[in-house]
Amino acid sequence: MIRETYDLSVEEKIAHTKAYGDYNSFPPNWREVTAEDIATKCLVRIYTPKITEYRQIGSLKPGSPPVMACTLWFFHDGTGYAVHYDYWKKTIRYFMFARCIHTYKALSRPAGNRSGLHEEQCTQCDYINSYDTSG
Repeated sequence: MIRETYDLSVEEKIAHTKAYGDYNSFPPNWREVTAEDIATKCLVRIYTPKITEYRQIGSLKPGSPPVMACTLWFFHDGTGYAVHYDYWKKTIRYFMFARCIHTYKALSRPAGNRSGLHEEQCTQCDYINSYDTSG
C-alpha cells in the first residue's frame, strides 16, 4: 500500500522530514536524470513505492533555484524519484534522490554462484538488502 505523507503519524512525519527535508526542500542527493534512467535504474520497475508526496521545491529568493512543483515517490531503501511537469513550457523533468548512495558488501551468497538468497549490507548506512535469484 502506498501512503501519502499526510497519512503518516506525527512520529513518522518527523522522521520523514528529518531524513528528506520539508515541503520546500530538495531531498538529499537530488540530481536530474533522464527518462531512460528512471526506466532502468529506479526501483519502480520492481517495487511499489512506500510513500508519495507533492512538493513545491525551491525558493522565490533572488539567486535561488526556481520553485518546481514535483511529485516524489519514496522506496523502502531510502531512494526515490521525482517528476516535475512544467505546464507553461510543456516539459517533463525527472529527478532521483537518496538518503544514502549505497555501497554494498556481501553478507551471504549461495555457494558456487548458484541461485538462492543473497544478502548484502551498505557500508555507509548499514541498510541490509536481501534478494532471491532462484526461479
